[in-house]
Amino acid sequence: MEFPLQQRYPYCVAFTFDDGPYPVYTEKLVNLLKELNVHATFFVTGKNAERHPELIRLIDNNGHELGGHSHTPFNFTKLSNKKILYELNKTKEIIKRETNKDTCLFRPPGGHMNERVRKLIQDNGYEIIMWDVLPKDHELSTTQQMITKHILEKTKNFDIVLLHQGRQSTMDSLPETIKTLRAKGFRLVTVSEISKMESHPR
Repeated sequence: MEFPLQQRYPYCVAFTFDDGPYPVYTEKLVNLLKELNVHATFFVTGKNAERHPELIRLIDNNGHELGGHSHTPFNFTKLSNKKILYELNKTKEIIKRETNKDTCLFRPPGGHMNERVRKLIQDNGYEIIMWDVLPKDHELSTTQQMITKHILEKTKNFDIVLLHQGRQSTMDSLPETIKTLRAKGFRLVTVSEISKMESHPR
């Protein structure tokens, strides 16, 4: 799909970062996003958030959005309803404690989902956030150049890009990727901003 070069931004894309927070990497990522003037959505694991509450506050204080990625990454389709609700609510409680903000955003670990899990999550007030663009930056063989190429070739208006914290190649790819997306007319927004847009086709 070809995009015209425009000074204004007629398109939107949301960058999301799964896992973490991690010592060193999360702080470096937050600082880089600040330099790039980008607000993103972070889907954190409750276990790591509990270990590094200062990094949850850092993410929040820099204007980013937080969502849950379960307390401990399990395949939710193999868990009981009781265990799923524990995983959801425990992570939400940790984020609330550190930021004084409620979050209903949730991304299932590995994207594992079935109708039972989907209904349970939604019935308990959570919004399931999947993705449109998956550069597979979590794989060790995926290079900086591969991440950038994949995002630039695959991203369309209102897409959600799934990336990960804790990956140097991911951070190295961001400056060129974001610069080029902006040149194509994309504005970088949070997941909630996309969801609120009246023209959002989802």
